[in-house]
Amino acid sequence: MKRFKKINGEWPCTANKIGTFSGLLVILMMFSCSDSVERETAAPGENQAPVILQYLEENGNVINAEPAPFLVNAKEIYERLVANNILVIDLRPPADFSKGHIPNAVNVVPAQIPEYFEQKIDPAAFDRIYLVCPNAHLSTYVVGMLRFMGYENTFALRFGMSAWNSKIGDHYWMAAISDRMENRLETQAHSKNEAGDLPYVYTDETEPFLMLRSRIKEVLQFGMDDLFISNTEVFRNPESYYIVNYWPENLYNMGHIPGAIQYDPKKSLTSHAELNTLPADKPIVIYCFTGQNAGLVTGFLRILGYEAYGLKYGANSFIHQTMQRLYVDRPGRFFVRERIQEFPLEGGTGQKTNSEEKPQTDIREETLSVEGGC
Repeated sequence: MKRFKKINGEWPCTANKIGTFSGLLVILMMFSCSDSVERETAAPGENQAPVILQYLEENGNVINAEPAPFLVNAKEIYERLVANNILVIDLRPPADFSKGHIPNAVNVVPAQIPEYFEQKIDPAAFDRIYLVCPNAHLSTYVVGMLRFMGYENTFALRFGMSAWNSKIGDHYWMAAISDRMENRLETQAHSKNEAGDLPYVYTDETEPFLMLRSRIKEVLQFGMDDLFISNTEVFRNPESYYIVNYWPENLYNMGHIPGAIQYDPKKSLTSHAELNTLPADKPIVIYCFTGQNAGLVTGFLRILGYEAYGLKYGANSFIHQTMQRLYVDRPGRFFVRERIQEFPLEGGTGQKTNSEEKPQTDIREETLSVEGGC
């Protein structure tokens, strides 16, 4: 999103240098001097969801971008901790952060992220900004929000802090993987809804970016438990949800959650495809391989007013062995203990600790550092 980048330390179209923390003033000046672009607008009281959607699709089309959901391996962050211009933001509650975190990380909860980026730091001054949480669900959700606002140097730690150290990994990813629903899948295909209208969304803003920003601030108030749902709940009450299988069709046909409807990743959820087949009046559950892509998509749909939830840990939470068998060449799509790197944690008093269970493990990584999909 080029209009949000500084050129020679200044924002485009401004005659005088603007301070780093002028936030909203900068945004308004960018709108006043940006190229004239014909776009949809909404009259007072009218639904702003179509305006926000148009803006998102014209400015990056983030959820359909090739590198989405913008994941990097733990090894990349570890190797950049010294003598590199990076920032690590830990999204966990302060109590969890204080028990052990990546050295030099800062603790910012999701609801404070917009203010932190607009008033506390100069995001463009960092080569890369990494966001972390226990399992990469909340971090991909928040990275999506930041990418929607034009912060293109933001990334999420693949598998979250679970891949960093077993003190976290044992409690989250290792405890979540299972094969408990191997015999509960179905192969029957289900049709999408008829096309309908987007949910009703309204803010007090009139400019598309400010509408988006207002919505992002609102949906970042939700916590992990409000945004993600367990496979136990979905399998118990599948009829209560519109279940989106966010996989390619050939994999969907091999077996999926009963009642799930297939949507092509990075192709289907657009204004020109099948986004408007999602129900505006029923909870939507998105599931992918690991829950990481679902985090990004859940945020996108929440901005547009849908009651969307990501399935925790994706298919790994109920057909883990199948995921390993199908994707032996794509280890980024399943979690195993060997993924845990036992990198150091810094405690609340500044001391660094390593797990004593095993030394750092160097496992096979994906070819791409920033991999599309999850």
